[in-house]
Amino acid sequence: MTNSFFSPDKVSIIEGKEFIKAYSDSDTTSGKTLLRSFCTECGSSLFLSSPLEKNWMIVAPAAVDDAHEWVPRRESYPHGKLPWVRELHIQPKTKSSTKPNL
Repeated sequence: MTNSFFSPDKVSIIEGKEFIKAYSDSDTTSGKTLLRSFCTECGSSLFLSSPLEKNWMIVAPAAVDDAHEWVPRRESYPHGKLPWVRELHIQPKTKSSTKPNL
């Protein structure tokens, strides 16, 4: 799974808000409950957030306009990576002042 972390104030939904539904998932690796949001039209995963930690949310990169310009900045859980997945070439983080278009 590829995840993109954002501060919630940096995310704006520009289309399809009426199709987004969410459910609480407590069957997670960490044991912490996550709120999973998805599109009711196509079933695509869109967002993950924590009811306890309000300073971040995860956005599925496929839901972001111009996501093809992004590069990975960190790899989590590399021990779960399938053998055919190549090593990531991580680039240093740069600050972005723009909001992603979803």
